[in-house]
Amino acid sequence: QQRLTDLPVGRVKQNTNKCCPRLRKLQTKENKRTNMSLTYSSIPRAFAHCAAETCQIKNECLRWKAYELLPSDLQERIPFINPKSVPPPTDTDCSHFFKTELQRYAKGMKNILNNVPYHQVDALRREMIKYFGRATYYRCVNGERLITPKEQNNIKATFSDKGLSDDLPFDGYIENYSFF
Repeated sequence: QQRLTDLPVGRVKQNTNKCCPRLRKLQTKENKRTNMSLTYSSIPRAFAHCAAETCQIKNECLRWKAYELLPSDLQERIPFINPKSVPPPTDTDCSHFFKTELQRYAKGMKNILNNVPYHQVDALRREMIKYFGRATYYRCVNGERLITPKEQNNIKATFSDKGLSDDLPFDGYIENYSFF
């Protein structure tokens, strides 16, 4: 049996006419998804750069990529890693290392408590507020702040500890580099 997500764009089962535009939009996004290219404007201003040219792992490091993308005409102060704190060229373990791979961040969790039994909703909400803090929790709920993969795992663990399914309905997902 074929699932809706397996259908190619333009081929829709008859009983899915009401969701066709949304389905096509999702499939088009999936078909067009490619690795997000890193540009200097996407790097946060507070992210420290690294100019250690002899480093063994520089090609996999986000700090080195930030340095490589640094425009020559930039007229502002930029944070750099202290060259004396960078490990020797033969070492492949660096405390400043950030991997250049896309992370999957969740955006919004308005419906996360919909399938939770009523008597457990308040306890789960209190635990998440305790974990995030009240203001940050509500920013995450409304999609104003992205939820990191580590935070997603902590939320799933909280649900599992309560005996609930850890298949959580986050509102959406965004792939981005992890700068902090």
